[in-house]
Order: sequence, then C-alpha cells, then structure tokens
Amino acid sequence: MILKSFSKFSTCYAGLLVAPLAAFAQNYNLIDLGTLGGVNSYGLGINESGTVVGYSDIAADPSVYHGVIWSGGSKVDLGTILGGAPKTGNSSAALSINDSGQVVGQSAANSSFAGNTVVTLHAFVYTPGVPTGVTKDLTGVDTVLAQANAINASGTVVGVSTDPSFKLKAALFNGDGTFQVLGSPSAVQSAANGINSSGVIVGHSYLDANTAHAAVFKPGVSSFTDLGTLGGANSTATAINDSGVIIGASDVSPGVKHAAVFSTTGSPVDLGGLGGTNSVAYGINLKGDIVGSFSTPDGTEVHGFVKLSSGGMTDINSLVTNPEGVITEAKGINGNGDIVGTVVLPDGTRHAVELVPAPVPEPSTYALALGGIAALAWVARRK
Repeated sequence: MILKSFSKFSTCYAGLLVAPLAAFAQNYNLIDLGTLGGVNSYGLGINESGTVVGYSDIAADPSVYHGVIWSGGSKVDLGTILGGAPKTGNSSAALSINDSGQVVGQSAANSSFAGNTVVTLHAFVYTPGVPTGVTKDLTGVDTVLAQANAINASGTVVGVSTDPSFKLKAALFNGDGTFQVLGSPSAVQSAANGINSSGVIVGHSYLDANTAHAAVFKPGVSSFTDLGTLGGANSTATAINDSGVIIGASDVSPGVKHAAVFSTTGSPVDLGGLGGTNSVAYGINLKGDIVGSFSTPDGTEVHGFVKLSSGGMTDINSLVTNPEGVITEAKGINGNGDIVGTVVLPDGTRHAVELVPAPVPEPSTYALALGGIAALAWVARRK
C-alpha cells in the first residue's frame, strides 16, 4: 500500500514539475529608443549586432522626419541626402541595415520637374566611417521616385524606381545613378522588398492593373517566379532569409489577408491571423523565427506578433515584461532574437522599440527535483 501511494504521489509531483517547464514562453524586455527630439519615431530594421534603423520626427519641425541609426544607447541623425537648388532635402527614412552597418532608405526632396515643383524620393545608401559616414544618392537625375528597401551582406541594394514611362519597377541599384529593372519591363508595376546573402531577390509583380503576386527576381532575367497566393487575388513577399525561406502576405479571400511562407516549389503556407482578418509577416531570421503584425479579432487595433520556429503565432504584447503601450508593428528579428518595432504610447504618440529576449528560468532546479523523486521511487520499489 505504501509503495502504490508513493508511486502515485511521485508521478503526480513529477507532472507538476514538468508543467511549469513546458509553460515557459520566451518573454522580452522592452527598450524605448526615443526620438530625435520630435514626437514620434518608428523602428524598421535591425542587424545581427542589434543596431536598429528607422525614422523620427525632428524637434525643429514636426512635419519633417529623418532617418535614424540607434546603437548602444546613442542615435545618429542621417539627415537628408539632397540639398540646394534644384533639389532641397525635406525628410528621410532608414529602412534596412546589413551587418557591416550600411543603411539604405529614401530621402524626400522638393525638385523642379517639367517646370513644376514636385516632391521626389531618392534612394540612398549610407556607409559608416570615421569620423563620419558617407551617404550616397543612388538615384538618377531624371527619376521621380526611388526607394532602397533592402541591402544584403555584400552591399547589393534593391528597391523600387520609376522607369522612363514613370511606372514603379523592382530595381537593383548599380551605385552610379542607374538601376536594372528586375522582372518583366512591361509589368504594370513591381517592387523588390528583400534580398539575402546569396543575392536572391523577393517582392511582387503586377500581372494586370489590379492583381499582384509575390515574386522572386533574378538580375538580367526579364521574367520572375510567381509564388502564387493563399487562394485570394493578391500576394507580396516582404523578406527572405539566408536559408531561402520567403515570407510575406497573401489574400485568402476578399477582405481577408494572412501572413504567409512562400516556396518556389510548392504552395504558400498560411500562418493564420490570431483570430483577426488581416496579418502580414515582415521579418525572418536564420532560425526561421518570424515577426509581423495582425489585426485584433474585434478589428479595432493592430498588434505585433512573433512566431518562433518552435511554436505558433503569439501576440508580442503578451510577452513583454515591462510594457509601456501597445506594440503595433514588429518589423525585424535577428539571430539573437532581438526584435525591432513600434509602440503606441498611452498618449497616442509612437516610439521605436527594441525587444530583447528576457532570460528564461534555468530548468536545473526542476531537473534536480525530478531526479530526486525518481531516486526515491526506485528505493520504494526496491522495498
């Protein structure tokens, strides 16, 4: 009788000890990255060192924003790349950063075009240096709109640029003010959103005036690989990791869009939407951890999500140890699990944030306890 009672007790107690181990989720400590003195800031990209890029309102003029590099508690204001007649720089945004610290993005300017003053966008690349970095305009003099969306480890830059007919096309920037059109030159529109270390480029291309599909582009090839959809009309690829895993979003049905993982050899995989009608995946690391945003089930808010390679999609707000508002976007994640995004504070303002994985409680205590219970059970059985 004693043996049976003890066996039941040991089994039950071991179960109680195992349960907390399984329940441990990865939590995150939030670091508010602040602004350049203005009201709002937005976190958009992160590299393996945890350096974050994005943009911020400036103190002098709330309508003007500048690209920012946040690193180790300091901020670098990237300013604007264009100044003086006929182009006067207004605002800029840093969109992506590689592990060498090179940053790409867009800079807005008031330009004289066809006798009129218009706002144009120029793509740029910033290369860090001592004592200061160097910013280079990647855009030709006759280009109205261009934006650098991504840069890989070797410094290859992709994005979008207007062609001579003023249509936005997926672009690989040559560094001398010219660019290569990716995919079909006759496409209505296209965009390159991501590139990995192997030079594989992803984005989307329009099939007609109303339908765009996620795409893989190759330089020098006037076609693209159509990655399909989740059953709806449209899709886009937002990023690709160095293992070749492609993420983005796709229409599922009219009014419903879900985050997706795309494949060049099969159908896209629906990542779901945590009960909401819309979600999109923005960032993926080498492990396959994915971050993005989703609409809440009641449709009133947008929240950031994280999907670790070993688990399902989770509202990232439920994992923050020191919340200061609602994280609405999770834009990127590095190999350490550091996440960049944006939080909406209680007063409605927005700040760029970095989410750093919190230490997970060591399982050694539970392991020792379980070992002790097992030993006692063995002794009891021997009796």
